Parts: sequence; C-alpha cells; structure tokens
Amino acid sequence: MRVPVSKQALQAVVRHLNEQVREVRSDLEFSISIDKATDRPVVKIIDRKTKAVIRQIPPQDLLSLDHRLQQLAGLLLRARA
Repeated sequence: MRVPVSKQALQAVVRHLNEQVREVRSDLEFSISIDKATDRPVVKIIDRKTKAVIRQIPPQDLLSLDHRLQQLAGLLLRARA
C-alpha cells in the first residue's frame, strides 16, 4: 500500500538531504521527483559540476518493469470483467 506524498514534503526532504550532504561532499546533490508512469518517488544523486546522474533509486529499468506489470494487471482485470 502506497501512502501519497505531497510535493511540499518531497521538496523539504530534498532540501534537508542537500544540506546534510554538502557538509560531507559538496560535489553532490539530491533530486526527488515522482515518476509519471508509475506514480512512485524517484531519488537521484547528481554530480553538481557535470549534472550527470550518479545513481537513481529505483533504477530506470525497475521503474519500466513496474510500469509494464501495472499495464498487465490492468489488462487482466479488464479480461475478467
């Protein structure tokens, strides 16, 4: 069961994470967004200088798999109806 998270709450978490990480690693920043296809939060760790995504949680391949599974579940439910 997923609990809805407000955009303001996500932004507050990002601000807090960025403040904490700057004390240790000033070259990194966090980004949190909601994946449109799955409606799940996505955390990205980004290199501040190059803007390259160092790590994404969950990884894109898992988000794609989740989206496909949701589509299949919808098809199964429609087929049963």
